[in-house]
Amino acid sequence: MARISFTTMGTPAKDGFEAIAAAKEYGYEGVDLRVHHVKGEIQVDSSDEHIADLRKCAEDNNIGLPSLLCYNKTGSTEEGAWDAMYDDICHHMEIGQKIGAEGIRIFGGPLMDYTTPEAYIEEMAKVLQRVIDNDGSDTRIVLQNHGGSYTFAQGIELTKLTDRPRFGMCFSPDHCKLMKEDWDYALANAKQYSLQMYCSDVKWNDDGSHTGILPGEGDVDLAAAFQAIGGADFPGWVSFKWEKIWQDHLPEPEVALPHFIKYYNERMLA
Repeated sequence: MARISFTTMGTPAKDGFEAIAAAKEYGYEGVDLRVHHVKGEIQVDSSDEHIADLRKCAEDNNIGLPSLLCYNKTGSTEEGAWDAMYDDICHHMEIGQKIGAEGIRIFGGPLMDYTTPEAYIEEMAKVLQRVIDNDGSDTRIVLQNHGGSYTFAQGIELTKLTDRPRFGMCFSPDHCKLMKEDWDYALANAKQYSLQMYCSDVKWNDDGSHTGILPGEGDVDLAAAFQAIGGADFPGWVSFKWEKIWQDHLPEPEVALPHFIKYYNERMLA
């Protein structure tokens, strides 16, 4: 049964404890915390005590932690870059395990700037295999398809090469649209390769630019994407991605969080 959460990109004025309280208040089952130096609820050097306090707060409120949003080092042609990526992902995995998260969300990096995208994907698959094979937990890793990095189709190729059940995609339909991917291909493969889904809507402007907007008011068919991964029977998390942290003009979480609950129940589950 699909479970819903929100990423704390939508609640930048709240700390981790307040975000967990908001999840409970608005009827969410989980919250995706961030590990970042800019308004992150956790830092890469956060104390074990702080992490333990956040874990206890989530457990006391029966709020799940689907994935930590991690802004990890990425691969490049520079000497030692892939080893640095491996070490950084391992460190974030340790944080995820301490806080009791089901997984971590990682960034892929600028594969188009590498010798070839295919070579980048091969090297990153080796890194992910090392991380998972040397990690004794059941913590999962998800990669978000994202503008400037992996398309969903490239993420599928990475998943195939990595060939580990604990790695898969965090399906972001909005970025499929932003990167002008084959929408039918993405929907046809989303169920097989997705461990999590990010829900975010955008509206195209007359000049070709786009603007973040409340789900259901833009040009991304989130309901179709949700049904493509299995709808209510999807066994993973469906996370509302509201990027107010980067776009201050967006409505406040007190508007956006209940809006997504209503949209999810009335449109996505329909």
